[in-house]
Amino acid sequence: MKLHVGCGSIKIEGYVNVDIRYLPNVDIVDNAMYLRKFKGKQIEEIYACHVLEHIGRWDVQTVLKRWFDLLKSDGKLILSVPDFEAITKYYVKTKDLKSLVGLLYGGQDYNENFHKICWDFETLSEDLKQVGFQDVVRYDWKTSGFSNFDDYSKSYLPHLDFNEGTLMSLNVQAVKK
Repeated sequence: MKLHVGCGSIKIEGYVNVDIRYLPNVDIVDNAMYLRKFKGKQIEEIYACHVLEHIGRWDVQTVLKRWFDLLKSDGKLILSVPDFEAITKYYVKTKDLKSLVGLLYGGQDYNENFHKICWDFETLSEDLKQVGFQDVVRYDWKTSGFSNFDDYSKSYLPHLDFNEGTLMSLNVQAVKK
């Protein structure tokens, strides 16, 4: 079984699409922090795109541990979060804070849509390794299985400028051994 956690209205075929809200394309309503409707060591892959930053900083390790416990041996966690390093470089280069507000603070259009923490590759890798994940690497959305739909793993500034723009998402994959 594969989980698409925090799916919003994006349905990925072959995944159980999970969100905290009742929305079209949601298969199961559950909180990403707990995923109470799932049992341990039954999941082969968890895909969570721009979800983890909505968890409070004191709860992130608990959530990562829960996701780790749900995965089978050799299971993958595939994450996208706003890339704080890319965000700060973009700001220093452009001074365009307005384009970065959503990446920094979330959409703020419902209770759970606020960002509470940020990462660069090094700090996210450390957090993942602390709960037992290994082989933490960046992945390229263009060559991943997630290239055929639009989600925040493809966040570029200027918006949708895949050729000249800057990728604002930190796309990372880790394995449970």
